[in-house]
Amino acid sequence: MMSGKDRDTANPTLGVSSLVDDGDQGAQGNMSSSQQDSDEDGGDDNHRIGAESRVATDGDVNTSTSDEDKALEAVEQLTIADADSALIEHAQEHDGESQPFENEEVEIGTDDDGGSSHTIGGASGNGLTTDTLDGDDLNEDEQAVEDRGARLSEASSQSYTINHAKQGIELSDTESISRRMEKWRQEDPHSAKWQRHKRHFFILSNAGKPIFARYGDEETLAPFMGVLSAVVSFVRDDDETIRKVVAGEHQIVFLLRGPLYFVGVSRMGESEETLRRQLIVVYHQIVMFLTKKAIEKTFERKSGFDLRYLLGASGEQVLMSLIIHMQGGEDFLAGMSFMLQAPTCLKLPPPVRSEVGKAMQSLKQPGVLYGLIFNNFRLVHAIRQKKTELHAEDLLLIANFVQSSATFKASEAWTPICLPKYQPDSLLFAYVSFLRPSLCLVVVSTKADAFPGLTQAKETLSQSLATAGVLDQIERAAKFPDFFISQLRIQDLLHFSFYSSTYGQFCTAGCEVPYSDKRAKQHLYLQYERLHSMVHGMPRPPRLLMRVTDSEASVSWISPGEFELYAVFTPLVTKANIVSACNRIMRAVKRDEGAVFLNPLTV
Repeated sequence: MMSGKDRDTANPTLGVSSLVDDGDQGAQGNMSSSQQDSDEDGGDDNHRIGAESRVATDGDVNTSTSDEDKALEAVEQLTIADADSALIEHAQEHDGESQPFENEEVEIGTDDDGGSSHTIGGASGNGLTTDTLDGDDLNEDEQAVEDRGARLSEASSQSYTINHAKQGIELSDTESISRRMEKWRQEDPHSAKWQRHKRHFFILSNAGKPIFARYGDEETLAPFMGVLSAVVSFVRDDDETIRKVVAGEHQIVFLLRGPLYFVGVSRMGESEETLRRQLIVVYHQIVMFLTKKAIEKTFERKSGFDLRYLLGASGEQVLMSLIIHMQGGEDFLAGMSFMLQAPTCLKLPPPVRSEVGKAMQSLKQPGVLYGLIFNNFRLVHAIRQKKTELHAEDLLLIANFVQSSATFKASEAWTPICLPKYQPDSLLFAYVSFLRPSLCLVVVSTKADAFPGLTQAKETLSQSLATAGVLDQIERAAKFPDFFISQLRIQDLLHFSFYSSTYGQFCTAGCEVPYSDKRAKQHLYLQYERLHSMVHGMPRPPRLLMRVTDSEASVSWISPGEFELYAVFTPLVTKANIVSACNRIMRAVKRDEGAVFLNPLTV
């Protein structure tokens, strides 16, 4: 078990197997195209980027205190009574329209990757800690509940459902992403349709050469990207590094990595840290294709080089899939994985997972670093070479890489890759083979000639799993979530997600009503994202924090170095019900610990 370090500084190793030890261990088909586009961004309105703006760079000290900072300071003492009064107002303000900023200001800070490097493996085997809440953790008096109930009484009849009439079309396969990319590429950046999107991502070189845009054609956007490059250069002339620009309700975040510039534009209300974390992951996905050293040397030889020739259409599709996954638009579990920087595992009985681990012994060959089996974005099992850490972000980038390319699903493949958290300047080799349509085997090796041996090892593994009936059991298990809210029968609980620092993994409830369609899942993900951003944006995160809107009450319970619990309740939930629900969730997770998390076994 980990020591009581904060999760942002901890480096847990998740329960995976060692290779060297010998032992056991709802859609609408007639939706208009504009409505489909709005679903990609979580909604639809007609706001555009305004002229009034403020610029943040990497060195200035900001002495002003925003409304959000004031709200967050009010809840640092772990009192939901205070959180109720402060955060209800905060939620109502930030869920509505933002006012444009009238003044310009400059802020300066460091420009590094930030965050932590969560790894998979190294759990002590002691399992989850069974902390509990009591009434003292929620100092909310009954009058506060009554007052909130009065304010929400008019909306209470609709607070348990999300509007299903505007649900999106489920398009998650690689062909659908390709079709949408072609449609988005044809959008004119001067049109209202292009400006209506709530999130944009741009990649360009330090020479202003366009590389990637989520919406619109890169060539058409060349003048706009030239302006972005000029803004960066203008700030650098003063020996500063630009961090962000706030223009009206739009936040424009910059990430500079050597010869590459990454820009995220959003009016969804995310924090700067959230957008920056997403830009870092996009950068690492490019490093996975090319290595950091190769990118830098290429631009040293030719500063105006067009990186699109190296990425190709498949690389662009992987980047597009990554952006969609990170925002919970296509896959709620993928979005939560990138937000928490942790994988989620397919829920399996321990004996079944043990059979998978035994079958994966055939992968124990010279040069093999990692062996992974995925069910879409859920991890079925993982093995690693002894004393070699498996970083969560590397694992998630691999999952996005293999799930985004139709080539891998057609036949087994052998491809060079780089793992940015492992060694950003070195090429490794990945063997990819789909055992079933939704079940993928990935083996990472240091040897360029390991393909024939791994092909034979895969046949042995597949035969072992089929003979034992494990492949069928995995496919049946994949149809079900970790937990059903309806089966837990916890009053006022709508959904929850639980991250374990001990295992470096998370589990979550299934998306039942009112979160059963695509648009509702996007809404749920945004609630968790805002809550996560608020908690981890504080110097000293409170143990318990609550955020209330007209449709739900979101709660986080953080025990540094042990776990993070995020839950959504009906808006009129009482103090007693929150305390009872959190304790019952903990007991449910503890009861199924061996099925929802990978244990630290050896093979």
